[in-house]
Formats: sequence, C-alpha cells, structure tokens
Amino acid sequence: MADGGDLTAAQHLQAEAAQLISDVKCKFRTSQKAVDYVVSGVDKLTDINIDVTKDLLKKRLADDDGHLYLSQVNAVLDSQRGQSLFEGVKSRKSLDAFIAAKAGVEPEEKLMQIILETQFTTKDGKAVIVPKDYGYYIPFLPQLEQLLNCPDVLHSVLNPAPAPKGVYRSITDGLYYKHHFLVKQHGNKVLAITVYCDDVEFADPCKTKAKVQKLRLYYWCLGNIPPKFRSTLKAINLLAIVKSSLTKKYGNGPFMEDFIQGIIKLGGGVCFSILGKEYLFHGILLCSCGDMPAQANLGGFKETHFALRPCRHCMVLRTALCNSFHEDKTLLRIIVAHNQYIKEIESYTPPAKKRKVIAVPVTEERTHDDEAMDDLPQENPTQNYQDHEDPSVNYGINQSSILALAPGFDVTKCLPIDILHTLHEGILNDLCRLLIRDLCLTQKDSSGKVISKPKYSLKFLSDFFKERCNFGHLNVNKPSEIEKSHLSSKLKQSAAQMYVLGHILPFFTKDLPDEKHQLLLKLLKILDITMLFEIKEENILELEQLVVDFGTSFVAVYVNHKTLKLHSLRHLGMLGRLFGGFRQVWCFRFEAMHRLLTSLVDVVNNMKNIELTMATRYILRRDTELVSGKDGTYLYDGDSFSGLQSLQENEVDEGDLLILKSHITINKESKIMMAKTMEKNGCSWSENVVFLKSGSAEPSFGLIKKKIYVIDDEVLFLYSNLKTEYDESVHAYRILAECSPVKVSPLG
Repeated sequence: MADGGDLTAAQHLQAEAAQLISDVKCKFRTSQKAVDYVVSGVDKLTDINIDVTKDLLKKRLADDDGHLYLSQVNAVLDSQRGQSLFEGVKSRKSLDAFIAAKAGVEPEEKLMQIILETQFTTKDGKAVIVPKDYGYYIPFLPQLEQLLNCPDVLHSVLNPAPAPKGVYRSITDGLYYKHHFLVKQHGNKVLAITVYCDDVEFADPCKTKAKVQKLRLYYWCLGNIPPKFRSTLKAINLLAIVKSSLTKKYGNGPFMEDFIQGIIKLGGGVCFSILGKEYLFHGILLCSCGDMPAQANLGGFKETHFALRPCRHCMVLRTALCNSFHEDKTLLRIIVAHNQYIKEIESYTPPAKKRKVIAVPVTEERTHDDEAMDDLPQENPTQNYQDHEDPSVNYGINQSSILALAPGFDVTKCLPIDILHTLHEGILNDLCRLLIRDLCLTQKDSSGKVISKPKYSLKFLSDFFKERCNFGHLNVNKPSEIEKSHLSSKLKQSAAQMYVLGHILPFFTKDLPDEKHQLLLKLLKILDITMLFEIKEENILELEQLVVDFGTSFVAVYVNHKTLKLHSLRHLGMLGRLFGGFRQVWCFRFEAMHRLLTSLVDVVNNMKNIELTMATRYILRRDTELVSGKDGTYLYDGDSFSGLQSLQENEVDEGDLLILKSHITINKESKIMMAKTMEKNGCSWSENVVFLKSGSAEPSFGLIKKKIYVIDDEVLFLYSNLKTEYDESVHAYRILAECSPVKVSPLG
C-alpha cells in the first residue's frame, strides 16, 4: 500500500491531468475524439519514457559494479525532471524541421512566398517595406521527388497496367496520353501530371464577408497512380494558395510559374534520387480539372456563358448553343488555329506589361513579418470566324494560358468537363428542380390560367425521403429538406445528395407527363455511364446517342433552359476517349481536400494570413504521412475493421463453418476473426449490404447475410443471391426474392 506522500503525488498528478484535459477541451474548442487521441499518445510516450529511465539506471548500475544506492536512483530520476516528452519537437519550427528531415526534403524547399507588390509601414518607429500582394507555392519538383520516394508510388509508375484496346480504366489509357509525343519517345512510364484549381469560400459568414476571404487553391496529382489509390487525399498535392482577388488582378501565371517550369524540365528528363538510387524520369502535363469558370480562366477563355463563343472546346455561337447535340467536328477548336487567334488578340490589344515577381523561401523569421499532336485528328485547320471586330470577343478568348507552355499541352482539348459540376451539381440539379416544381407547385400558362395542380407537397416529399426511404449505405447522402425558395434558383443539395435524389425521384415523376418523366430516365442513364469504373467503346457510343436524345428532348420540353453545361454534353464522348473515362477527371476528391484545409478556420482563431497557416499545416501533415508511408503503405495502409473479435473453431456457427470450409481449410491452428464492418478502398462492407456480383448486360446482385470473417488473413463473407428484375419505368432493379443456399465469397 502506498504511503501518504506517494498518494499525494498521485492525487496531484491526477488533478493536473484533469486540468490539462479540461483546458484543451474548453479553451481551445477541441473535440473529444482529439482529446482521446492526445491522451492515448501521452500514455504511449510515458511508457517509452519509463524505458528510457530504465536504460539510464542500467547504465548507472553497470558503471558502479552492480551496486546502486537510493541516492543514485533519486539522482537519475531528478535528472529527468523538467525534461519534456516533446524535447526537440516542441516548437513549430523544430517540429517542421524534424518531420522534414524524416521526409527527405530541405526546409528551404518546402514553401515559397510570391511577392507581387510591396508597401511601406512603420515598425518600431522606422519605415519598412512589407509584402502587400502575395501568395504561397510549394516547389513542384522537390515535392514530386518526395512522392516518388514512397515505394508504392514508385511501383505504380514503374509497373503500368494498360487496359486492352478500346477499354479505359485509367487516365493513362486515354488517347491523349498514348499519343503524346513524349510518351511515344520514352514509353508508358512517362509521368502523367494533372492539375486542378478552384475558388473556395471558407470564412465564418457571421464574422466576415465571404468574398473577402475567398481563396484560390491549386493542386496536382500523379496520373500513373491506379485510380483506386488516386482517390485518396494523400494522392492530392497542394501546389499553391492565394487570395482569389489577386488571381483576378495578376492572373494565374505568377503562382504556377514554378510548376510549369518543372513540367518543362520533366519534358527533357529529370534525375531524382529515389530510395538511394538515381532515376531519370520524363513527364507531361496531361490535363487540368475543375469547374467551368475555373477551367475557362485557367485556359484563357471567356468565363461567362454570355460570351459570343462560350465553349472552350468548340466555336459554336451562343445563339446556337443547344441547337444540336451531335458533336460537329468542323466546329471543334484546334490548337493551330487557337495559337493564331492569340496572336491576333495580342496584336489588337497588347498584353499588359509583365510585373516583377519576387519568390522567397518562407522561414520562421519571415512568417512574423504549342506543339500539336500529329496522331490525333485535327479537323478544319483553317478556321475563319469573323462575327465581331474585336478578336477577343470573336473567338471567346481573353489571353494565352500559362498551361500552353507545357510541352504538348493543348488548351482546346486538355481542359475536360467535370461530371461533378456539369452533371451532378449542374444539369441533374436543374432538371430535378424543374420536375419538383411541376410536381409540387401550381402550373400556370402565360395568361395566368391554371394548367395543373400540385400532385405532392414539398413537405410530403421531404418527409418521405426522411422517414420512409431506406438508402442503405447511401444514407449519409440522403437528400436534405427541399424548401419552396430552392425551386427558384438551385436545389441546396451536394453532388452526392443529388445522385441519391436523382435515383429516387423517378418513383414520383411517373405521375408527370411521360416526356418529362423520360427526361429524368435518360439523364440517369447518362449519369450511370459516366460513373463506370471501366469504360468501353460501346459505352461511349451509347452515351453519345443518349446525349442526342436527352438534349433534344430537354430543349423541346424546357425551351428557356439552354445552358452551356447542357451544350457541353455533346463533347463527353471525345473527352472520354482522350482521358480514359469520366471518373478520371472528376472533382469529388478535390472537394474533400478543400474541406480538409478550410476546416482549419474552426480551430485557428487568427485569420491574419490564413493562406500561410493552411499551407504550413498541409506541409506538416503531408510530411508526417510520407514518413509513416516509407514502408510502402503511403497510398493505402490496409483494410480497416470495426467490431473485430477472435473466435475458436468451436465458437463459429455450425452452419457458417460448414459453408466456410467449402472454400478454405480450417483447423485448430487457423486464426479466425469476425468483424462487424470492413472498409476497403473507400467502400464499406457489412451485414445486409447489397452488392453487385457482375456488371454484364444482365447484372446479378447478392446480399451479405452475416458478419465478415477473417480466416488466416483471408477476408470472407456469406451471402445469398437476389432474384431481381429491371423496372424500366423507374430505372431500378426490383428485388423479387432472396435465393438459397447461402454462399461464401472472398472480398476482392
């Protein structure tokens, strides 16, 4: 039993611990999950520190011929007093330096500040020059070298897995990569870089005007990484961060200059030191991803759909935007003509004088203060359009793009459509809004005469979605409540919510005139093809026909809703072939990356230079992940289980055991575990989940019956087949019966 003194010390320790946890939670608004993580980490550090103390005592014991007095023990323990468990990593500077060294990058290569304009201010009574307009970028080539030093990333690059001809599984299966002159010269191990930019509102609307605090974020990705890993946030790399207002003032060039120069160097070949060896890599800028305004801005095109020629892929006039949904190859923009248009524009309106840009490393101290691709078809090489005297207006182009400096980059092709913004948040949102108006509001003609009365109330729809629909694994994305005010502009739903809403709405639109109901079914078929993991040529041909049918019907039913996004559907087929399908260039995961960065606003109480805070926090996070991923688990650190428990053979249900033994040998030495749920490559598997067994012309489905078994590291689940039939009226499969017997399958 401890004496009184020991008890007092223990009580003092407990009181200090309680005070610390309370302060962390209350003063710094920290979640319980974060507190639990810190407590667990401190406990682990304490155990390690005990081992350190033991080593000191053993050393002292050895020095004193095996004899150790209490005074000597106290001396060793007292020598530890005042020493922090976080010695050498306590400050931000020391932590950054430690992690950077482990990650294999020099501190001065980590973050650079771009200074575009300076101003005078006073400090300690003296006039000093400080940055006024500035942004931050992370040097591209050192960042790429870091990434390639991860064994799993390097393996992906050195061991490409091209799909058969006419099949598209990855962005490197697309025609643009295959026909790029550098890929033809150096083979399919050429690095395929994609870039993304977007403007993000992150400020607390109760405290500040959101537009003032709008940031432009630039990212890049390595397209050689397989799609199932490229969707992880670790595969998305921050390139630059700057206030959006500055990109309007100075353009994208200053903030992408280092990136483009790196791409140019990669075109000629760059030697990287990777895992102790020298590797020569060539690389290309394959494409840019983003929403329509961002893509147009980055490509130098007009950003508004009111432009005379608003499409960045073709020369269609605004007045003829939705006259046809067949892709007219004679209207497609081509790079040779585009470059000539740029010369005309610069002759008509000389480009602004280039500003002097200063790039300086961000240190602890400073933070306080046209080449065409011969193998791709080039139609109509002598395009001649003279509809306006100003060539910028006439051609729908503002200026040349900095991306055009990248070897082999074609701005008329390499700014593909993103289905998140174009379909989910664009056309699908617009169509669902119009259909819900028809369902839930009184319809009148131009004279005010009532044409039709509401078939449902908005409250009924919202309550139905909330209470009577079983969305299964999509429950997290079930539609939000729909209000009347939403029907006049845009439904307040995320892209994932629109996907769910679009597939449940046909059960209600059956009550509308058939031409309106069919519109939704056709759009859902288009959506389903663009969501395929593997695209074949027959899928693209079907898609092109569906686009013609849907687009023609849409403008006939809703004559006042001709939009640029609707027009852009005609280019889906071409872009799908060029870039290996549609999932390869969508922006879902970039939106998740936005949330990761902007969530810092909730925990950082100082909004001064939030760009720097976001950039430095990102670098620390990435470097930490790179260090832990040097064992080959950077992109994917394995499957995760919940509710995992160990079992003996005699504890397994007899029926389950019999079925399991039909697939795998089980004996007394077998390691048997059972899990409630499993996460694999972003997908969640658990009891009562319906899964697709085959995606052929006649898909078959199964239902997971019980918990998931892990036997000798092989993951197995028991399932029963489902008898289904396709109901064309709602574009869904109806479950007719659950078949027996129960079967077993590995989770692949």
